Order: sequence, then structure tokens, then C-alpha cells
Amino acid sequence: ASGRDDRAKGKSVSNATEARLVAAAATACADALPAECSVVVLTFYAAQAALINRHLSGSDVLAKTVDAAQGSEADVVLVSFVRANPAGAAGFLRDFRRLNVALTRAKSLLLSFAHADTLANLRGDGDDLRALVHDATDRDLLVPEAECRLSREL
Repeated sequence: ASGRDDRAKGKSVSNATEARLVAAAATACADALPAECSVVVLTFYAAQAALINRHLSGSDVLAKTVDAAQGSEADVVLVSFVRANPAGAAGFLRDFRRLNVALTRAKSLLLSFAHADTLANLRGDGDDLRALVHDATDRDLLVPEAECRLSREL
């Protein structure tokens, strides 16, 4: 909830708050699982993947874009949705094909990190994203940022 997307370098979008949280969660997952379990972070934006990878330096976990993940799987997938803004701008997230790839790469566990208010209140097209947030809310699976407890903070 505290993150904001940023387009500081021109083309690609990142969210520094979300990147730190996702990297800490990915590291915690990798530390808690047997070595043979694969953990990967997927995101819709190259700038976010680069930022997360800086936080994951020295870890076996890798962040990559959703486009780069087509045809691959991992035991645990963490998805960083990046977008967090009052305008309800979603960019690449609106592409159902990318959303489908992001949500179907996990073999055992999928954890999604998003600014729920942005996704739930998209303007115009974005029914799939709104439905994703509403489904998580209805099933009591939406965890507020303040309640995230990780064994290792970055």
C-alpha cells in the first residue's frame, strides 16, 4: 500500500517499495525450502526486474520479466505487479496474455505482490485484474503490507 510506481528512467516502470518486499519474500522462501525447489520472481517491467535483482544480489533467486518466462515453470513464483498510482494506470498489466503467463508459471505456490487499490479501481479495461483482487479479497487471501512478517528484511 505504501509503494508508488515510478518511470524515472523514461521507458520502464518500477516500484521501489514493492521491489524490496518481493526480494525479501523471495529470499525467505528460498531459505525455507529444500535446495531442489526453484523460486523465481516475475514482473511485467524490465526496470522492476533489474531493481529486484539488485536486492537479490548473492541469492540463487532470479527476477525476470513475464515475457522472458514463457514456457518455463518454477516451484514457487512471486509476481510483482509494480503499478501503484491514483490514476488507475495499468500499462502492460492489461494484456491478458501476459497476465495468463504470470499466473500459470508456478508448480506449487504463487504469491502476488500488488497495490490492490490500483488494480481494484482500474479505469476502463482491466476486468481481469479487478477480478483477481476481488477474488483474493472474497477468499480472505489479501494480506496488507503492514501484516507481512519476513524473516529477513532488505
